[in-house]
Order: sequence, then C-alpha cells, then structure tokens
Amino acid sequence: MRTAAIVAFLLAAGAFARAQNPKTDEYVRNHGTTLDIGDQHGGRPLTWEGGGLRAATVEAGAKRSPGAVQFEDVRFTVGPVFVPALQEWIRGALAGAHPTNDVYLLKYKRDGSVDKSTRFPGSRIVEVVIPELKADGQDQARVTVAFQPGAAPELGGAMAAPAPAPPAGLRPLLQNEFSLSIDGINASDVFKISPIRVNIQAGSAPKVSNIVLKIYEHPVRFAAWTAWLQSFLVDGQSDDSKEKTGTLQIGKPASPAFVCSLKGLGIVRMSPLPAEPHGIVAYEVELYCEGVTLGADASAPPPPTVAPPPVAPPPLKGNAEDKGARDPADVPRFPDSVRTSFTSSLSRVQSEEKAEYVTAAAVDKVATHMADKMKELGWTLGTREETGSERDGTYRLDFRWDREKQKQVARLTLGRTKDGSTTIWWQVTTGKR
Repeated sequence: MRTAAIVAFLLAAGAFARAQNPKTDEYVRNHGTTLDIGDQHGGRPLTWEGGGLRAATVEAGAKRSPGAVQFEDVRFTVGPVFVPALQEWIRGALAGAHPTNDVYLLKYKRDGSVDKSTRFPGSRIVEVVIPELKADGQDQARVTVAFQPGAAPELGGAMAAPAPAPPAGLRPLLQNEFSLSIDGINASDVFKISPIRVNIQAGSAPKVSNIVLKIYEHPVRFAAWTAWLQSFLVDGQSDDSKEKTGTLQIGKPASPAFVCSLKGLGIVRMSPLPAEPHGIVAYEVELYCEGVTLGADASAPPPPTVAPPPVAPPPLKGNAEDKGARDPADVPRFPDSVRTSFTSSLSRVQSEEKAEYVTAAAVDKVATHMADKMKELGWTLGTREETGSERDGTYRLDFRWDREKQKQVARLTLGRTKDGSTTIWWQVTTGKR
C-alpha cells in the first residue's frame, strides 16, 4: 500500500511541478487548467503548490525505517471570480463543520477534453487567506486556500465527467472594491486592509489572525476610533459585551461578490503612520477577531422596518452666520448653507483647503446638486460610498473627485444628523499626488 501511494505521488508531482514555472498564469490561460470540488467547478487555479508525501525517519539502533506517511497540504490561489462551489466549501470550513471533498486538478486539451486529472481524496480546508485590499489597488483580489488531502493524490483519479462551467455573470474580485463596517464606527476612511488569515484545524474553532487597517484621520469620524481605543484598551472596558461585530464586503456595494461577517472585534493598537508630504494624517489600527463567517450572518437581528417619526430641522439664518475666512476654491457651495469652519495649509509641494457647512436640505438633494456642479467644473467622479443609517444619526455619503491636469483631488462627505440637518464637509488638495 505504501509503495502504491508513493508511486501515485511521484506521478502527480509532475503536474504540480508546473506551479514552479514563473509563467504559471500564462500556462493556466493557454492550457485551461481548472480545479473541481466534487462534481462542481471550483475555479481557475492561478498558482498551486504542495501535495507531496513525507514520513519521519524512525531509528531503532542502527536500523532506520520510514514512519507514518503524511500528506502535504496543497495551497492554491484562485481568480478572477469567486465561484459558488468554493464559497460553499469555505463557508462550511469557517463555520467549524470541516467538510471534506474530493478535489480534482484538471488540465484540458485545446479541444476542451480532459488531458490529465489529479485527484486529492477526502480533502478538508486548513487555511483561508482573505486578500489584501486597498483603495488605490488596480489588481484583482485573489483568495488563497490550503487543503489537506485525506489520502495520497492519484493521477487520473476517476470521475464521471468534468464539472460544469460556473454560472455566467460572475464578476471578478478587485482590490479597490471593498467596504468595511463596524458597529458604532464609521469605517469609510479605511484605505487599506492587510491579508486576513484563518487557520482551521480539526477539533478546534477556526483561529483568525489580527486584522490590520490603515485609516485616514477624518476631522469628524476619527473621534469614534479614539473613543473606542480609550474605553476598550486604556480604561479596560474590554469584556465580551464591549467587543464589536463587523462586515467586510468585496465587490460593488449593491451586489458584493464576497461578504464575510466578523465577530468579537477588539482594538489592540493604534499607531500614527509616517507623515505624508501632502499633510494628510493616517494611522495603522490593529484589531483582534474571534471569528469569521462567510456570507451574511443569519443570527444577526434584522434592522427595524418602522422608520422613526421625522424631526423638523433647525431653522438656518443663511450666509450671514458664516464662520471662517472663505469657501474652498474650485468646488461648489450648496445654496442656503451656513459655513461653520474653514482651514487652509500651504507647502512647497501642495495646498489644502477644508470647510464644513450645515443646511436644512435633504442629503440626496445636496448630493445631486454637488454632482451636477462638479461635472460642470470638469471634475471626474472617482468613488461614492454610502454608510450608516439616518435612524441613529450615522448616515454618510462620501465622494471623491479628480482633476488630473490640475493635479487636484476633492473629497466630499455628507451626513444626516438626528436633528434633521445635513452636514457638508469639503477637502480640496492641489499639487503633488
């Protein structure tokens, strides 16, 4: 039996040797290699490694012999789409169910028929790596999975037929299409999330690595982060009831392709990042996480469906009540708004202007007006993010516009407060980008 297993491994190793070729992605595209999970299509492996056999050397005096055979983990990265069969396998693993599947690595001929197949019987996932996400990223976000075969890999493993192709219309995961929400925290200023590793071992709950975020210091929203740090870490209010929950989405907000719920979040570090030439302050924040589940958390209570009664906004007296020196240049001002502050800074490489306003108009009316005026002024919309709820006064709309020739970036934040008024915050940066 041991001899047969080793022979099977040696044959299978030839297929995996291709993963060491630096042109792995090109090989996959040209030759059509896919991964099947049971009888379902599991995605296209862009890289893969492992799948070997090993045994410890047992010594008895001068006599040596191989010990029990162990199967090496197989690690692969899939892309560009996150197919349903792989989602279901990962979902079960993150939930602690430890599902097993026969996994097939298939190499196709140019006519579409299977050329070679390698079977990894009774495999279970031992690690999932959620990819790095960043607002300025241009690459695809690729999920990495490691699984442990339950028996020796088999070249030409039996299967009735290749799995069917994945459903049409699946969108690729992109690094810069993500959103993070955390209870009681507006996380819209997070611009980078380091890879999140989840180690999954039989007989124990999945273990999640700490989550490292990079976040801009917004003049209003950042206060919630420092308040959490003060109460949770400094004041010691860190029991289970003070931990938070969150949701990470990859994809378009209206139809995300990857959604995971984060449980038991606690803040353990906040460190300032080196100052940037343009003067924007940013921090690195580290959180521990006690659990990750794939998909919406069914145990979470649904949001209330009954809206609170409307509250009349406070009367506004108009521009005569303005504070601060002036309005920022090159961006529109909403009519009937009151300016509450203005600051500016100038360096050798760039200038920055910030201003805050308040108005009785609805958020959507302000957003429409600003979008139309910015287009007229030659700005190009880069991003639009919507977070929070009007019910508890955390609703926010965040925009970013660019003017490439002028080397300008404009950020607009609109918020709806509990008293019914709308807050407007502008930040305009001109110069080095």
